[in-house]
Amino acid sequence: MRAPSQFLQIAGNFKTFQQVMERYGEARKMAYPEVITRAAFQANKQCTMSEAKGGVKRPKLAQDKYLRNATDPSKYKKLDSGKYSKSNEPRRIWFALAAKQGAKKGKPFKSVKVGPNDVKRTKVGATIKNISDNKKYLTKAAATIRNRRRSRAGAMAAGFLQSARRTAYKKIKGARNIQPIAGGSASKSLFHAPTKNNLKAFSINKVLGDFKIGRDAMLRAMTFVMADMKQFAEEELNKLANDAARQSKGGRR
Repeated sequence: MRAPSQFLQIAGNFKTFQQVMERYGEARKMAYPEVITRAAFQANKQCTMSEAKGGVKRPKLAQDKYLRNATDPSKYKKLDSGKYSKSNEPRRIWFALAAKQGAKKGKPFKSVKVGPNDVKRTKVGATIKNISDNKKYLTKAAATIRNRRRSRAGAMAAGFLQSARRTAYKKIKGARNIQPIAGGSASKSLFHAPTKNNLKAFSINKVLGDFKIGRDAMLRAMTFVMADMKQFAEEELNKLANDAARQSKGGRR
């Protein structure tokens, strides 16, 4: 009997999982390693979906005080300190963060720290959407910090997307807002494929975050994938059995 992996012991009943994988392989005439790879691809793909569709939980940017569309530094306008001052405060915070790092209005600024715990600095783009004046160096630095923090909202989903791609089972494009950034933690996510001699397969999402969020999403995805594969296998095997029965009856006449 194949040894159960540690993750499958956490996820649920290994014996049930093994039966589903073997029946699906029988129905599709696929080798066991290929079935496992297909299941891993589908589970990682499921995790990239929106939260409403069963994907990994992610921040709701439209409701976030500092990351919603109204806080975009590239659309910054000076407002009077009267009734508009409070609504303008979440936008001003990005300029304050950029200025604290040394960015100034009339002086080119090459890189910024996006997060307080970042080790590496992020390059400030030469051109940024909505900024027509290339000499708005402070605005560019502020927009870079804010835009990169927004992109990190989908970082965990991007890690699952990268793992799905690593399976090489099928090509997967993924939503535009969860594309892994080159050199980022999501782009380093892995998938270890099973072989005939070693049937262990696992994915590693390299994005730092709440382990429970990623684990819960993967458990939901595995449950969904197992149910889907089980249903397909049962329908396909029943169909084959019925076809064989009809041919057998026809041969006896």
